[in-house]
Amino acid sequence: MLFGGITFLSLVPTPLLEPRYFIVPYLVMRLHFPPPSRARLVAEAVAYLAILAVTVEVFVRRTFLWEGEEGEGLVARFMW
Repeated sequence: MLFGGITFLSLVPTPLLEPRYFIVPYLVMRLHFPPPSRARLVAEAVAYLAILAVTVEVFVRRTFLWEGEEGEGLVARFMW
């Protein structure tokens, strides 16, 4: 509980919250639990692949018009 509280206190006041801030606390938490079953590992892999597919869709295929310096609309893409 102490680890969770400290993690919470360090993440809440940050002005920019990104998923990468949760990687180390997640790995430390995962090390303290018994190894998961094969079904849980497969479910987790499927969930990660679904998140990856959505990320690729948004950041690679979606475009928007960016107003350039001369007023013309330039096609741009979202960046991670």
